[in-house]
Amino acid sequence: MQKLLNIVKMLHKFLETHRWSNMSQLHVFNCEMRVSLAHLQRITNDVAITSALYKGILQRFPGNMSLAFSYGSGIFPQNEYSPPSSNMLDFVFVVRDPFAWHKRNLEMNKQDYSGLMRFAGAKRIKNLMQNYGAFVYYNTGIPLEGRVIKYGVISEDNLVQDLVKWDTLYVAGRLHKPVHIVQHDFEASPKLLEGLKANLIGALLTSLLILPESFSETELFHTIAGLSYSGDFRMTLGEDRNKVSNIVNSNLERFQQLYYPVLEGVCETSRQMRAPLRSFIYWDKEKRRIDQDKSPQIQHLHLQKLPFHLQTSLCRVFDIEARHVRDVEEILKSAARYPDLSDVIQQSVINIVKNTNKSQSLKGILSAGPWTSIKYSGNKLKKMFKSIFVTNR
Repeated sequence: MQKLLNIVKMLHKFLETHRWSNMSQLHVFNCEMRVSLAHLQRITNDVAITSALYKGILQRFPGNMSLAFSYGSGIFPQNEYSPPSSNMLDFVFVVRDPFAWHKRNLEMNKQDYSGLMRFAGAKRIKNLMQNYGAFVYYNTGIPLEGRVIKYGVISEDNLVQDLVKWDTLYVAGRLHKPVHIVQHDFEASPKLLEGLKANLIGALLTSLLILPESFSETELFHTIAGLSYSGDFRMTLGEDRNKVSNIVNSNLERFQQLYYPVLEGVCETSRQMRAPLRSFIYWDKEKRRIDQDKSPQIQHLHLQKLPFHLQTSLCRVFDIEARHVRDVEEILKSAARYPDLSDVIQQSVINIVKNTNKSQSLKGILSAGPWTSIKYSGNKLKKMFKSIFVTNR
């Protein structure tokens, strides 16, 4: 009898391993294949920015950028009371050699930098940028081409790390939401394009672990958009408290354009054609609703595919009271069976975001100078109070 029980256990273990292995292959392979450059670049025709404006702005800066994109309320509407043209226009410039870029930019646009940073020079700016906060250096409040702009500079290597592993979720979090890619050199930087794909997949899988068995597309996009704001102290003091809702509700079509190819890679859209090994998520496009399997096996599958830094953050949250050190895979298997896994995932994201945002904000005071930082914070507070007034009317 004991021998028979042992054989049954071995057979069960084999079937489970085989089943999970096959599901893993189907799970992300198709998703990666469907996420293309075309959909990353796609925006609708009503964007309130002309190519001439972009051209005029980019010509002012040193070249050799592997990626430049604009984001936020200066390009995409977030509420009816604040049209994009009235807001600061935000950019991120991704460069291969931060020292060379800042050295040249100091020669071309030294007035963009605070007096302290002009005195410090390109080498110290590069060190400040790459050793503190979210590895991005911002210059803000610059009048240009009839707009006021803010631009962040990050190295290509640091951005790829953030996209793939979620080291800080700072720039990667901005890329969870619709952006406008102004310039790119993906042919010379294929790892950057792969990182952008991996970042979208990570946002989807993380949100699936947070959401219940059944939810709407809008709920999915709210969850995705809110990831990078989790744990951000500015959401308590200094940001529009309706920011996430405003972003999604005003840009629902753009979120669909961004995430439909990712959803098509992991979802089934016909209940009649569901294969046994791909029955974990069903997407009703007409009703715009999604149903998912929340069994421990599927939860474990999602956990295995999460960005590395989120996995380690989750291990620290979930295993905080453990009496002995366990490896990541063992913890993930235990977490997959935990009934409140959604809370653990959310806390794990919060822990990544909160430390980075505080140190990045402190770095911003140093890089922009106290007066510019006060002005910038004042504008944020005005937006916050305005949102409170509008909501309570």
